Amino acid sequence: MSLFSAVTILIVLIVVFTIVRTLKPINSKKTGLRFDEEDFKTKNNDKVILINGPINNDVRKACEEFCQEFNKHKFQVIINLIRINPETNLLTFPYDISFKHYCYLINYLRFVNKLSNKGITTGWLSNPDCEYWLNEHLIDQKIMVYIPKEEGPGNYVYACTENNDNFQLKCTLDKDNYSIIDTQQLYQKCPIKIEDYSFGKGSLIV
Repeated sequence: MSLFSAVTILIVLIVVFTIVRTLKPINSKKTGLRFDEEDFKTKNNDKVILINGPINNDVRKACEEFCQEFNKHKFQVIINLIRINPETNLLTFPYDISFKHYCYLINYLRFVNKLSNKGITTGWLSNPDCEYWLNEHLIDQKIMVYIPKEEGPGNYVYACTENNDNFQLKCTLDKDNYSIIDTQQLYQKCPIKIEDYSFGKGSLIV
């Protein structure tokens, strides 16, 4: 091997090593927080979101984008995605999720990711933590969270109680962030038997 070839190879190696060192911090920033299931304890809850229409890949992509937005500094949203059939997906929350982020997620899936043209997104839960909306009517109630299909994009969701009381909950920091509405939407139970889909099924999205 000539001296010129040896020097050329050495220069190439130095350049490659420099590039790798330069890219490492960028990659670590993209990765953000590292999730380890052993660091979290499962929490019993009945919060679910049923998405009818979009295929599993579209739902997964939307959930991943939502988690990337809200898990930048700490894990606030951990979703378990369960594929029921080609056009039905169920979201569960094995580590629980705040009612606020739960409503944000339904709004995001309905409006931001354009899944609205492909199907319907509906959520069910009981005993929501209502500090954000300061609404005593929702406490100790089973709730169906929805957005009518004919609705245009907006920063809100609707909540219907077992007693068929309906509210509009605004996903903003406005002073009046909820209002009672006269819609005739009736409470309906989730058509999926949640007990048939344990937290062990599906795949986690963080």
